[in-house]
Amino acid sequence: MMKKKASCTCPPVINKQLLPCKAFYFLFMAGVASLLPYLTVYMKHIGLTASESAIIYGVMPFLGFLIRPIWGVIADKFNKHKIVLIVCALFAGTFHVTCLFVPHVEPELVPVHVFFHANSSSTTVSKCQLYGKNVEDLDLHGKCEESVLKENTLKATRLCNLTCTVLDTLMNDGSETSLQFCNSTANYCLELFDLNLVNVEDVSLELIFLNSTSDKISVLPWKDCPQYSIESFRANNTYFDVFKVQNELNMKCQIQYCNKNDSQNEVINDSKISSHDLTFGLFLVLFFIGQTFYMPCLSINDAITYGILGDEGSKWGRTRMFGTIGFATFAVISGLFMDSFSESESQPDFSPAFYLHGGMLLLAAISSKFMHIAEDVHCSQMMKNLSLLFKDTEICLFLFVMLILGIYAGVLMSFLFWYLGELCSPKLLMGLTLLVECVAETPMLYFAGFIIKKVGHIPCLHVTLLAYALRFGAYSFLKEPWLVLLIEPLHGITYGLLFSAATEYTDIIAPPGMSATLQGLMAGIHWGMGLGIGSLVAGQLYHAYGGVVMFRCFAFSSLIVLVIVWPLEKFVVRKKHVKKEHTEEEEGMVDSCNNNERKN
Repeated sequence: MMKKKASCTCPPVINKQLLPCKAFYFLFMAGVASLLPYLTVYMKHIGLTASESAIIYGVMPFLGFLIRPIWGVIADKFNKHKIVLIVCALFAGTFHVTCLFVPHVEPELVPVHVFFHANSSSTTVSKCQLYGKNVEDLDLHGKCEESVLKENTLKATRLCNLTCTVLDTLMNDGSETSLQFCNSTANYCLELFDLNLVNVEDVSLELIFLNSTSDKISVLPWKDCPQYSIESFRANNTYFDVFKVQNELNMKCQIQYCNKNDSQNEVINDSKISSHDLTFGLFLVLFFIGQTFYMPCLSINDAITYGILGDEGSKWGRTRMFGTIGFATFAVISGLFMDSFSESESQPDFSPAFYLHGGMLLLAAISSKFMHIAEDVHCSQMMKNLSLLFKDTEICLFLFVMLILGIYAGVLMSFLFWYLGELCSPKLLMGLTLLVECVAETPMLYFAGFIIKKVGHIPCLHVTLLAYALRFGAYSFLKEPWLVLLIEPLHGITYGLLFSAATEYTDIIAPPGMSATLQGLMAGIHWGMGLGIGSLVAGQLYHAYGGVVMFRCFAFSSLIVLVIVWPLEKFVVRKKHVKKEHTEEEEGMVDSCNNNERKN
């Protein structure tokens, strides 16, 4: 009787040399998720404008495009990859945390959005849109901060500048309104013909009390939204005290440069003007230095990981996956901590995000101390024969598409959370948004190979353009911030499918021996130039027109790029491939004939 052979299942072999690399990915990306996605919201909190935040956030990708190779050359030159990684992680965390201590812009210097209402009996200013179109839909008692009495009270009401644009000038009967500035003492009026941009200076506001019974005032008694009457103002170097309108007039305004002290006669003094410049300049410098050390960390760890894997470089994704896990986990934890430590929505506490970031990068630096450095680790590779790449039409078209997609990525990275903040999103929701992105990204990376085989690489890029158009369009119609979680699964396409297709396609179209060069160029154009341009352009659009217009502009642009790129790829690139295939077939036939002649 034959004995059964005992079967044993061997436990999976763990590469212990990779454990510090996995720990670094997890801890470093946990630190990234704790702070960097929320940074534009913090810039808004300290008083910086959308355009200023775009400048700060927009120059960093360009910096990374230059800094990464320099740090790589230093690490390769002296063969000190571990020391460079430790130093970069420590100093990145340190300088990023110091940004928390940058002084805020003084409240009176921060532009405040208000609504101007004028009729035959009164002229009022309020932070809530209490009059005009869609007033019946106004919910002052919702979750938004505009419903809080403290938030709706203007902190300064003397010697302000008011810049307004008209909301509606037509009445129900179709008649158009007009506006006059009048001085009741001198019996003099100045008529305004262009209501698209109204500027007045030295505005003095007076709080309207709810129990007021004066015939001069006729206002709606919204107890949670104080209203202010305009007592006096200056225009064209002339002082006025009355706005006269033919019909009801509603305008959206920005009020700024107010003095808290009524006794002051100057609009604003030099020290207050400089405080805004100090905040912007100091934050820019500290963040710039922090990013100088932050940029090379992942690239150096990638090189160390590839050096340990050797011929098994295809398994790099299994190690890098720990970074995704750390990012998804701490994006939620950081948002939850900020909400928990904040006294109210009007006084958010960002310090947990900064301290988590610094702590995680400190632990990442400690983990890198235990890394095994292979002898053949190389972080830098010189960009040789770039002219060969730019002479290829297919490569140029591909790099153009990756630049455009990088611009769109920059828009989302810089202003999605800023936009959600204006919709009164809690920080926890912002963290959940990042979690949904990571969850959507994982299965797409897993099935991307199957999808690419079915539809091809170029169609995947086209699908990504369409997905961005859908994302941007959907954001522009958001009213309830929590609905953003239904939009974020598209990140699986705009990141997971995109980079699976782009990385493989880059390897296919690269000339012999230039695959790594083209990969680096593609990444630099997308994450460097594209991200920077996107942030800068989006900041200007957001500052001028708001988030809704900005997102719709980029949604339309994505469709336009798709309409332009699709025929170029179809009739130029594919035509070139057909010619190349015919040439190769003819050369093959000639070689076959020559071989037959030799045999005969």
